[in-house]
Amino acid sequence: MEVQDLDALVVHYKIIHVLKPNSTYTCCEESCSQSFNALSSFKRHVLKKHICVHVSPNMQQNVQNSEMYNTLTHNLNNTNDCEQENVLNDPVTIFNFDNEVNLLYESTIKFVLSLYNHNNFNNSDVLFIQAGIKDFILKPMASILKHVKNEINDAILLSKFHKFETILLDPFLYCSTEYRLCNWLKQRNLMSNMYQININNAIVPVDHVGNINYDEKITKGTLLPIKIQFKQFFEKENNFKIFYDKFLEYTYSNDDCILNFIQGKLWKEKVQQYEGKLVFPYFIYMDDFEINNPLGSHATFQSIAAIYYNFPFSINNSKLSNIFLAALIKSTDIKQFGNDPCFKSFINELNEIER
Repeated sequence: MEVQDLDALVVHYKIIHVLKPNSTYTCCEESCSQSFNALSSFKRHVLKKHICVHVSPNMQQNVQNSEMYNTLTHNLNNTNDCEQENVLNDPVTIFNFDNEVNLLYESTIKFVLSLYNHNNFNNSDVLFIQAGIKDFILKPMASILKHVKNEINDAILLSKFHKFETILLDPFLYCSTEYRLCNWLKQRNLMSNMYQININNAIVPVDHVGNINYDEKITKGTLLPIKIQFKQFFEKENNFKIFYDKFLEYTYSNDDCILNFIQGKLWKEKVQQYEGKLVFPYFIYMDDFEINNPLGSHATFQSIAAIYYNFPFSINNSKLSNIFLAALIKSTDIKQFGNDPCFKSFINELNEIER
């Protein structure tokens, strides 16, 4: 549905969708897909990001008439040339069965990853959805294709048709299990292994069936491959050039208003030791989350401290898609052993990136 202005859109939400001021609003303008928990924040977002200038009907009609006249004149004068160019330059689309099959597998994996990204879905839910699609949608379609296949006499075409039928019955071949999905992502450098870091290693007494024995207790954390994450981020979608342009814009801006972190005094003090080098800032912060019942008696015992980072040059850097996970450490280990052994490996990884 298309509406003329923001007020009409708000009325549509309130009457048709029965949304309230504290409901969740999702922006669908220009594939934005940002969600807001209040109507006021949604309206501010639309006015700031998607506001457009409306053209009066008379002006629009004059522009359309002028464009139509110019288009017709151009077409009448160049009809023969255009026809010859279309004949000579018309690209011939060659169908490649294997490429289309790979695209189908990639599409199914993107669909499965979107399910994993949903907060309310766990691994068993994703597998249940896959099984439902295969049993209730794809198998009936394959049974219809079997009747069509019986009428094909060409051996080569029949072979391709049989292969297509096999693929249709199991499009989730590379993501039917978590192991297969991880392997597919690793083969395409979309995922890499995490590292376990040793925080503490001690010999402690252990009570085993009433007997006290001494055993080794190793306390570990998880560190993600930050160097690979940085490399892939700056190689993706021309991010390095975008950051470099913003760096020049903010660094040599004559405006007295501070628009970015690098225009402040703190950043200027930080980069003095990197004179003559190109330095991009990134923010690191930590947040605890509870993997078990947060209201139970053991609420804080299994709490995990997650270390994140983001780049202030990113557009909407507070969105989840622009926040990256760096490490996972139990909160109780940080309290027991301190910051030095818990964050030593993480800091060493960052120092290697800076070199």
